[in-house]
Formats: sequence, C-alpha cells, structure tokens
Amino acid sequence: MLKYPTSFPMQIDMNEGLLCFYVFWRPEPGAANPYMPGQKHQSFNFVPLRRVDPCRCGSDRPFGDCCRLKPYLQSICPNPGCSGFSPIQQFSSTFDGVDATAIRKVLGDKSRWKLVQDSPGQTAWIYWGEPICESKEGIYCFGDLALRSPRTLVATTLSETRSIALNDALHRDLTKFGLPEPTIFSKPALVYDKVTKELVTPGGESRGVNAWTGWASRAGNAWARKPRRRRR
Repeated sequence: MLKYPTSFPMQIDMNEGLLCFYVFWRPEPGAANPYMPGQKHQSFNFVPLRRVDPCRCGSDRPFGDCCRLKPYLQSICPNPGCSGFSPIQQFSSTFDGVDATAIRKVLGDKSRWKLVQDSPGQTAWIYWGEPICESKEGIYCFGDLALRSPRTLVATTLSETRSIALNDALHRDLTKFGLPEPTIFSKPALVYDKVTKELVTPGGESRGVNAWTGWASRAGNAWARKPRRRRR
C-alpha cells in the first residue's frame, strides 16, 4: 500500500513540480536469512520542473501545458527498467484457475521475480523487471505478485505502465501452462489538493478495465489479439 507523507512542506509550491514515489528492496542486515523476505521500503521526493520542461508524467507535453494545470499535485513513479515515469494509479490483476505448482517452479528460475514469502497460506514475489535497476537505497520494485490460494494469482502495481509490463512478463513466462486472462481493476490514487495541501480522491470509483480492446491492445499484449466483449 502506498504511504503518503503525513504533511506537505508549506514552502513548496505544488505548481512547480511533481511528487515521485519509489519502492525498493534490500537485504535485511542481522536477519537469520537477510534475503527472505528482506526489507521493502518506500521513499518519495518533490521533482521541480520549469514550465518548458517535458512533463515527467509521460505525456510528452511541456509541464506548463500538462500537469501544472491540474488542481492537484500529480504523483508519478518510475517505469520498469527505469525508462521514464508514469502517473500513479492502483491496478490489480486477478488470474483464476492457475497452476500453482508450475508458477512456483517457473518464476523461481527468472531473475525478474524475487521470492519474498513461501508459506502454506501464501507465496509472494516482487516484480523487479528487466533490466533490474539498483540504487544506493536498494533494488527498484515495480509490482507485487501473490498466490492467494492454490488456484488464484493476484498482481498489484502502482501504474498502468507497470501493470502492462508485469502482465506481459507473466504471459511470456507462463503462457505454455495455460495462464488464463486476468480480471483487471484500477482505482485512482490519493492526491494533494494544491490549495489546501490535503490528501483527496481525484474523483472516480474503482472500475473494471477493458483489457482486451483498449488497455492491453495499446501495449501489444498477446491476450489482446482476440476480440473480447467489453466488461461492464
């Protein structure tokens, strides 16, 4: 879950930049097994931008014509591979009817997945992506994956770009095991109102995502090749 700053410095002008969130993993010093589960931690920073600078939200428009015009401070996060940034929006993908045994075996052989929990009740991975990105704070995390039951796999991410990358990686790794199409939902993240500097919801309820005729087709996702009826 995304942890927001409890207060925002009043001296910062929210019209002059974006708020960037990062999630990292690193070994836990002093633990019996420093690598399982290790430490996962979050950091954030305010990214100052001039009006003529490219907006970091990924729109390719100047900041002055893009997120600076919004009534709230846009939050962003880095894309997998550290190739740019995307607006934060919470996504979840649920795969029902999976082969848990095959998933554990296949993902255990892939460096882009970091196993952080392996118990009878749940098995969980962090999605590191490719190439794996590192900083002095640790290895960048771009999503979470969990076997919630022997037949249900759930992936969660903080942006549409991350969701596309994670689901495409799952498709490449698990398609020969009959990985089913996921049910995908998105939910807007909280944002800071530029006037009150308080956290608010920018409108819109949780919604189902039409992964096959819109969202996934923009990414060239293999599941998008067959036409699907729009989910209501």
